[in-house]
Amino acid sequence: DQEPALTLWVCRHTDRYTPDWVHSIAENLEQLNASRAYAADIPLSPLGHQQAQELANFLARQRVSVVISSPYLRTLQVAQKVSHATGAKIWVEPGLCEGPRHVKGTLPPLEERYRYFPEIDMSYKPATEEPDYEEEDLSVIPRSMTAAARIC
Repeated sequence: DQEPALTLWVCRHTDRYTPDWVHSIAENLEQLNASRAYAADIPLSPLGHQQAQELANFLARQRVSVVISSPYLRTLQVAQKVSHATGAKIWVEPGLCEGPRHVKGTLPPLEERYRYFPEIDMSYKPATEEPDYEEEDLSVIPRSMTAAARIC
């Protein structure tokens, strides 16, 4: 007996607002006494929403059983469109956070994300830990490979 083949579709988030957005929103957050770290949680741009819908339309014709996303807003926005198109739940995997300089605990908690992304499967147990301030961009590669190996 042979197990059915697993197809893994990998997509980085679609277009997001430019880094200039980070500076203007960071100033507004400071005025509200909110963490500047939220400024790194950049949402999709209008183009990014369009690209995410195109991806969702493509994946709707595939056999998608689950959508795995980092906890960043822009990745959840893409995952939500794919979830709507496929009916698949979203697993939030903290180990897929981008690097470097991601600081553990700076993103909103998963319970807060669930309020806006009810497609998240809150029963999912992450395979990896959220990273905490890696120095190198390349640090994300082995961490992501570990996450993929544990999930699959």
